[in-house]
Amino acid sequence: MSEDISNIIQGCGTTKGCFIAPPNCENSPNLVCTSIFTWTAQNDGIQFFIAGTPTNYAPEENGVPVSDLYYYVAVAFSLDEFMGADTVITCITGNDVSPPTSSSINTNLTKRNQKPGNILVSWNDAFNNYIIFDASDSIIRVGNVGMQNSRIYCNGFWNFSGRKNIRYPERTYDLSSPNMKWHILVARGTANRNTYALNGHSIVDGESFPWTTRDTINLCTRNGCGENFIPYKYLKSAYQAYPLGIVTHKVAVSH
Repeated sequence: MSEDISNIIQGCGTTKGCFIAPPNCENSPNLVCTSIFTWTAQNDGIQFFIAGTPTNYAPEENGVPVSDLYYYVAVAFSLDEFMGADTVITCITGNDVSPPTSSSINTNLTKRNQKPGNILVSWNDAFNNYIIFDASDSIIRVGNVGMQNSRIYCNGFWNFSGRKNIRYPERTYDLSSPNMKWHILVARGTANRNTYALNGHSIVDGESFPWTTRDTINLCTRNGCGENFIPYKYLKSAYQAYPLGIVTHKVAVSH
């Protein structure tokens, strides 16, 4: 492989679920793994790891670090193979190590700015992506967020019970539901450093296109969650297709 991600793929399909794109990049000397999502399920939530290579990455311009842009990797849980009506976990960070300090930043965001980046929950309709701040605060336990070797990474915990505390639970899927099967969609792009508002991802044919899994996953059964109740999958079948949603992105407190 072109890079060493052996520590990431260890246990894929046995002790954790994994989706890594492009397919088979982990075994090819000519491919870079641009999108990575791994997870383990427990009865109270999901431990997840997200990583990806940033698009339009410009760490320096004329030798000077560029810090006005942040970069994101977004993982969507979708009931079909299209972006739209999806719950999204976004890992967002930048070149610098300081969190945003703008006085104009949304107050709902301020208490989350304890790291050089963040993990946010959002809802994607057919046209826009709305960051849901109360869901981000109630559901996500932020672990590590950052950028290393030109790769965005984050890990955290999705707390199932946090959903009952949010204002519009219908806009954040119950990922513990045994009745839903999820396609995993992964998109990458840039974001506003001061507000975390996501800029539209690539809609031009190329390596920056979002990835969609053909297969679906369940995180829980009626009896419980995790490997004791449902086998973990190593999702190998995926494709890039014209993204019908997430063309524009917005920030909204309660959408």
